[in-house]
Amino acid sequence: MMALGNDSETTSQYGGTLMAGDVGTAARDEYGLNTALGTGRRLGRVSYELNNHDGRDLNGKLRVSFWILQDANGYALNKVRELVKLSGATIEAKILNLAGSEVKRCKACDICPTHLGADNEYRCIIKNQDDPFSKIHEDFLDQDLIVPVTLSLNDITEVESVYQRFIERTRYLRRGDYLFTDVAILPLVFEELGSSQNMQMRMLTSLIRHHTVILKPIIGFLHENALLNEEQILETWQLCLEQAKRLAIGRLFAATDNTVVYNPVGYVLSAAAAQESDVAKRRMILQKDREQRRIADAQSRLSSKAPDRAEGLDGYN
Repeated sequence: MMALGNDSETTSQYGGTLMAGDVGTAARDEYGLNTALGTGRRLGRVSYELNNHDGRDLNGKLRVSFWILQDANGYALNKVRELVKLSGATIEAKILNLAGSEVKRCKACDICPTHLGADNEYRCIIKNQDDPFSKIHEDFLDQDLIVPVTLSLNDITEVESVYQRFIERTRYLRRGDYLFTDVAILPLVFEELGSSQNMQMRMLTSLIRHHTVILKPIIGFLHENALLNEEQILETWQLCLEQAKRLAIGRLFAATDNTVVYNPVGYVLSAAAAQESDVAKRRMILQKDREQRRIADAQSRLSSKAPDRAEGLDGYN
């Protein structure tokens, strides 16, 4: 199954969430009801993308971005390299090995992102030279599948982690009108038995807020330095690649129907930001740039495919 939250109109959270209590309480919770409606809209939108390809296929490789956020002695990095090698020519992989990097802590600014602009503009207020975000920002653009990767060990002294800092720093991408809208997220977790960090759940609850589609997590179980379920990992990996490809085709085919706006609810980002006279103009620039980029992407990456009627109306099982 794939996991979805509610949509951007109710700030992309964890699905339909209504007040409980006395009989009738939920019915009076207008915002809660809207989160439920937003979940329905997400379900409709993603179902449409998965099932309306008009005989199209992906021309070229699936773009996969691996974020290695927690590792020890390069174990997770080596496993990712093995997956990339096994995938052969089917994927175009970017490996962002960040576990030991100097990711600075989020400042929780009330003006985030610093401004509205095109997606290729780095818009976080932190610009330290040793902080990797300004250098990797453009690697976040135009991906089909994002794979956050972590390793959990019982001996935490061996582990280098930037997970929490990294996730918090992606806030500017979410508030920048949801850069990762409808992109597939595949949590990849290597977990020593007994470590019980539940990183796959942390990834889901953090990254579903980016208006994404969460695929079934892959969890590799480790015991006495041995990976116990390698065959299962490879089977799930292939299934997830197929799901991500199908979603990518549908997302590209619906390239002109991807406008999503971040709506802060319950708080104000910044008085200064709210009073910018050119906010609407700059948002229009962002949306136009994103639409044009997606249309160009669709034109170069989608090819016609004669549907096989034995497989169904859209040529896919």
